[in-house]
Amino acid sequence: MIENIVRALIINSEKNEVLLARQVGKDYTFMPGGHIEFGETAAQAIDREMVEEIGTEGKVGPLIWTIENIFTDLNGKNCHELALYFVYGYYKRFYEYKIESLEEHLEFLWVNLDDLEFFNLKPALLADLIRKFNSGDETENFYSESSETKD
Repeated sequence: MIENIVRALIINSEKNEVLLARQVGKDYTFMPGGHIEFGETAAQAIDREMVEEIGTEGKVGPLIWTIENIFTDLNGKNCHELALYFVYGYYKRFYEYKIESLEEHLEFLWVNLDDLEFFNLKPALLADLIRKFNSGDETENFYSESSETKD
């Protein structure tokens, strides 16, 4: 089964930081978001996920990437996901303090764009894509990555 996912690219340009999520106790990070539920649009899903995870909606911007990721998780389960990555913005005040998770299994981190390699960002190609996007460089719209292990 292919899982349909939405992810939010949330950049604080003034501080050169991006918001990442991490499962508590795990050694990798990912961009905030989650599964698209049956009957909802991708934009509705990203807003719902942001409300569930941090308690507020923002503004859904353009779709910038679609990334197909085929991997085996740390439990040996084969996974296949198709993730839609949107630019996402908040009111200015949300960039000025630590984002508290409303879900016990998640934590959020503002990470400097120069330090992304130290946070084991999944899928791995995102570190370069985020920096290119932030500097105004063009990127492709579709990527496929396979055989990456993640939990």
